[in-house]
Amino acid sequence: MTWNYRLVRKNDRIGIHEVYYDVNGEVQSITAGPIELEGESLDDVLDMLAEIRLDLALYKDDIIEYDDIPEGAHDAMPKV
Repeated sequence: MTWNYRLVRKNDRIGIHEVYYDVNGEVQSITAGPIELEGESLDDVLDMLAEIRLDLALYKDDIIEYDDIPEGAHDAMPKV
């Protein structure tokens, strides 16, 4: 199981969500709402921002439509 940060359009707004994929690379689950940036230190938050920037740079032209995600996959715990 893999995951990354992706841009997701929901109700005419775009947010950053965690997206989880099955072994075939298909979306298995997605966070119901955008992620929150928080950590135990400034370095934690900066590291998270760096990871987000890398993921979004790879997929900046491929925004996921929230309504296209299969029913039941919103905020579902990924199956490991």
